[in-house]
Amino acid sequence: MIDNRRLATAVLLFCFLSGPAAYAQSSSMGLNAPQLYEKGMNSLIRVGVNRSDLNAVDYIRRSAELGYAPAQVLLGYFYDTGNRLSQNSGEAADWYKKAAKQDDHLAAWLLGRLYYTGFGIPHDLSAAESWLQKAADQGDPFGQYLLAMSRLERNDYAPAAEWFLKAAMQGLPQAQQQLGELLLQGKGVNGQVPGLRLAAGEFRGRPAGRRR
Repeated sequence: MIDNRRLATAVLLFCFLSGPAAYAQSSSMGLNAPQLYEKGMNSLIRVGVNRSDLNAVDYIRRSAELGYAPAQVLLGYFYDTGNRLSQNSGEAADWYKKAAKQDDHLAAWLLGRLYYTGFGIPHDLSAAESWLQKAADQGDPFGQYLLAMSRLERNDYAPAAEWFLKAAMQGLPQAQQQLGELLLQGKGVNGQVPGLRLAAGEFRGRPAGRRR
């Protein structure tokens, strides 16, 4: 699974790049949700103001409460990891779900990941796959990889191989490794999926990256 430092980098970078563009404005104490979010991010990265975690969390929470998906993802991440807020997987899942329902693929992956790992909430493969599918369908390679891992846990080899392939084709080394291992085992990789055996053979033997 992905470690917290790499998760932090991925989440913060995604949230920073999401930006306030094209978001319907709602006022809260004179600021709309994207503006509140931007002030929170500026507090985190020391742009224009002195860093203040309390101010950052307050701005981001207010933005999230107004329904801004990037803020909901980041607030969920704070609860998920115990970074800046007390760790609470239930709260994390609630905020991730709000953003995932707005078709935020990062939120869908993070929520599916919570259900898959069962960290602080009940382990639920069906719930995990439901949310991971949303991320995977939007082309998220981490969602595709974890969806494949869930199908692999069910010994559902053919769909697992297909999702590993999709993630592998986006350069995810752990997906490439898993696809090669399925080829070696003769599981799920056959002529029924055009190009799958050829691709699996290409990836077989490549070193695996850090598992997510």
